[in-house]
Amino acid sequence: MILIRGTDLMAKNFTEEDIPLLKQKLRESCAQSWKTKGYKLTSIDTLTNEVGISIEFFYRLYKTKEELFLEVLSMIQNQLKEQWHSMIQTNSGIEGFNFFQQKSHPL
Repeated sequence: MILIRGTDLMAKNFTEEDIPLLKQKLRESCAQSWKTKGYKLTSIDTLTNEVGISIEFFYRLYKTKEELFLEVLSMIQNQLKEQWHSMIQTNSGIEGFNFFQQKSHPL
């Protein structure tokens, strides 16, 4: 069990099994923040508040904010690849490529 203090100063208990879920929530929150605020205005403070962890606990999960940002970038790239492959399979030939160009959105 991992004991941390959240922003509400109430102790929160997380198990090792909670770590992947917390990291996923941080990645999703970060991607959403990039959509609405952009990369430069996305802060660790905002992300940790949204997920419900302390900044100190964030740095137990990630060595740097750039480590999280690289994971999010990779996640978005993988989503785009999956969309592209799905659209190409559904719409074979040049029509599929044109369809993908019209429908794709990076974030």
